[in-house]
This record gives sequence, structure tokens and C-alpha cells, in this order.
Amino acid sequence: MATAASDRQERAALVFTRGGSMGYLLAIAIPLLVPGRNIYLSHNFEANYGVPTNETQYFLWYQRFKATNFNLTEAIANNRRLRRDTGFSRTYFYGQLMERMDLYGLNGTGCMQRMVCEMCETPVGDHNGVFGDVIEVIFRPSSSVDEDIPAMYYEAESSGSNEGCDQYRPFCAIDLLGLVSIVLEV
Repeated sequence: MATAASDRQERAALVFTRGGSMGYLLAIAIPLLVPGRNIYLSHNFEANYGVPTNETQYFLWYQRFKATNFNLTEAIANNRRLRRDTGFSRTYFYGQLMERMDLYGLNGTGCMQRMVCEMCETPVGDHNGVFGDVIEVIFRPSSSVDEDIPAMYYEAESSGSNEGCDQYRPFCAIDLLGLVSIVLEV
């Protein structure tokens, strides 16, 4: 005859610290063959998730969607279709950069115009190899096919090539390109 203590199943609880999160990071690094330097082109994919602080939160997402018409399979298919149709474009990239700048309290539009202008005012492609070429292609809108981006970026590019970028500096007080580069007079 078994006792009451031996009839009970062992239970375990998985509890995380309050306010914690868990993340996954996948990085693909491609070495660039530059003599005497270790340079990599890296693509990072990251996902962060808040972790539950008590056992009732494990089933919270299920309860939330159980009574709705939410179809996870359809949502995933729509998301894939949207990404496939739009692709990765200059418009998307500029929008993402502006959104990040706005999050840090900067004027995203003004800073983008300043970067485009300064890229044309002081070209970096000639002295920075592949990295400089990539940066110039990104921040010179006329370097690729027309993507219907706002005319203000083409105007900033023209200003950088012709009269300079002083008109854009008051709209973005931080020299963002200066944070990652310096200009050396040779």
C-alpha cells in the first residue's frame, strides 16, 4: 500500500526575474578580403521576448487569443507576403533609420537630410574601400534606380555637391557621420 507522500507527483516551477527578457541572436558574418585588416560584413537577426514572472502568465497568451478570430497561420502568411512584395529598399532603410533617430530624441528627417548632404559634400568612397562604397550608395539617392523617395533627399544630395550643407546642420545638431568617421586632409 502506497503512502500519500509517494502518490504525489513531483512538480517544478520555472520562474524568471521580474522584468527580465530572453533573446535570440543570429549573426551571419562575411569576411571582406582587405589586406592587413580584419573587416566583416555582418547581418544580425534578433528577437527579444519578455519572460513570465509567475505561472499564470504561461497561459495568458492562449487565453487572450482563444476567444478571438485571430488566425496565426494567416497572420504569418500575410507578414511573409508583405515582406516579399515590398523588399528591402532605400525608402524602407531611410524610414528605419529615421525611426531610430526619433527614438533617441533627434530630428530623424533633418538628420537624414544632413547625412545625405554631407555624404556628397565629402565623399568617402575613394578612401574607404568597400565600406565607403556601400555607404555612398546608401546615402546618395541618385546612385540607384528611382524609388519615389521624397524630393528633399535629392535636394540634399544636390546641395552637398554644390553649395554645402550649412542649411541642414541646424535641423540636426549631432554630426552622425562624424561619430563613425573623420576627415583627414592629405
